[in-house]
Amino acid sequence: MLRYNYTESNELGKRLRRVRKAAGMTLQQLSDALNKAYGTHANKGTISKYENGIHEPNASTIFCIAQIIGVSVDYLMGKTDLDYSSVLEMIEERKAARKQTDLDADEEVAEEQKDSESSANYSYDVIDNSMSPRYRIGDVLIVRTDMPIVEDGAYLVQYKNNQPMVRRIVQEPGRWILQTENRVFDSTEVALPEGTRIPDNVKVFGRVIEYRRSEI
Repeated sequence: MLRYNYTESNELGKRLRRVRKAAGMTLQQLSDALNKAYGTHANKGTISKYENGIHEPNASTIFCIAQIIGVSVDYLMGKTDLDYSSVLEMIEERKAARKQTDLDADEEVAEEQKDSESSANYSYDVIDNSMSPRYRIGDVLIVRTDMPIVEDGAYLVQYKNNQPMVRRIVQEPGRWILQTENRVFDSTEVALPEGTRIPDNVKVFGRVIEYRRSEI
């Protein structure tokens, strides 16, 4: 049988399986959702063939699947490890919305609007073993924004313009330590300028609140 692959490792199929399971959906539930929302003729066998790299979904099908599960096409295609094109982009949109609210309403109304906004959840696909044994390659982490930093928490962070990574944040006078669990990987020390709460070159996307263990 002819076998289609986006990559030799069938990255799209693996990611589709992980996020489908992370979303708590069976093969049948995903195919039913596709048929109901977009009028396709998918069945659970179709989705299984996508996940195993036997059949190749076309661009429109990939888009529809991404919309139903709540991830980006780029994520499914392996172009990003964040579930949307950029968590930063989503955060900036929220900041812009808050700023507009402040311009259009008085301080009290703006504060109520800010308080009413719930934290957003994102998924992150672990790409290395720097946080093992806590998290391993292929695990799907659920990350929540707007969470306070606690001593034993794990956070999705970005240092400078490097790739986002999961680290413990150790706060010490005058510095942060982005700490790994696996001693084979180096932790990162970041200077904390006086009078600031977060280093200028560190972005904290959110805290890991749960994870799904990879079956691979």
